[in-house]
Amino acid sequence: MSMNWFIPTDFPLGGFQEDITTATSLVFGVPYDQTASFRPGCGNAPSNIRYYSSNIEGINPYTYVDISEVLIHDLGDLIFEDITDLKFKVAKIFNELTKDKEFTLMLGGEHTITSFVPNKNLLYLILDAHGDLRDTYLGNPFSHACTSRRIVEQNGSEAVIQFGIRALSKEEINYSRSQNITQYYSISHNGKQRDQILKEVESRISSFDGLYLSIDMDGFDPAYAPGVGNPETLGLSPKQVFDLISRLPRINYADITELNPLFDISGISGVLASRLASFLLTMNKSVDEENIL
Repeated sequence: MSMNWFIPTDFPLGGFQEDITTATSLVFGVPYDQTASFRPGCGNAPSNIRYYSSNIEGINPYTYVDISEVLIHDLGDLIFEDITDLKFKVAKIFNELTKDKEFTLMLGGEHTITSFVPNKNLLYLILDAHGDLRDTYLGNPFSHACTSRRIVEQNGSEAVIQFGIRALSKEEINYSRSQNITQYYSISHNGKQRDQILKEVESRISSFDGLYLSIDMDGFDPAYAPGVGNPETLGLSPKQVFDLISRLPRINYADITELNPLFDISGISGVLASRLASFLLTMNKSVDEENIL
């Protein structure tokens, strides 16, 4: 595949750019923003996340690992002509460029891009306010409202665990029940539910070749992340989410989607997305449990 597929960035995530051949972690942006049903603008998110990453501290408060210690190569933003071209290129990246990397982070763009990841026998843990389980939305089977349904169809319901859920249509409720999809609702999230999610992941992960964490920023309550395309109240706090992520087994792939800088006047959503990105890149699974705050 060609590096001409990317628009290079002058501000790599975290501020450090390792050569791609020696990097252990890979980052790339996918500024796809074609199926917005409420507030378009998330195509601006990859550059926004990079901007804030250069203006916040890079030390992970849970593991004390600094982002400067991680060998990261930021490819820049993917260039694509249409959805067919985009699906082809995302699949090519995950099949070729990421195969010798310890961790890959994809920056959206809308949540649709998660469904373009090729079947690599992964367990998907998905933070989202919405079920994203519609068969089609506004006549489009590749709408952001159909993302998790496409993943279930490709990988099976056992490959999907959703949390932070609080906004579902009747169609999605019926589909979720018929497919026995594991969902955890934000209104019940506490330490007990966090431990239930962790046990669910641990019980399934041995059947898969890796863990994929997908973060739709609207999974957070809009009090913490107002700059999203489809905000929903009664969401999770950053502390709840970070506490869960810090206790997960090794994460192989992740994405951060649906940040919308056009509706993030104060910048707090961008700061949160950037902290989340650096947090994921600096997760050190050898850290002692007692060091987790």
